Amino acid sequence: MGLGAVSIAKIRELLDDLVGTLEYATTEERREVMSMCVARIDVPQKGQPLLETNPEGLLSSVGCFSM
Repeated sequence: MGLGAVSIAKIRELLDDLVGTLEYATTEERREVMSMCVARIDVPQKGQPLLETNPEGLLSSVGCFSM
């Protein structure tokens, strides 16, 4: 399935699966999975947090977040 063929329903399914995986994973497994999806998270004292996705990870590939 090419990237253009990914539906919103499939994206939701993949993200729900990710949430389920993280719920039952060990701390080390969570770190590993999240490192595949997120390159950096900055939480400033004021303002909105910044989540920088891994350009080769799941979140970037389905266009869930943008920089």
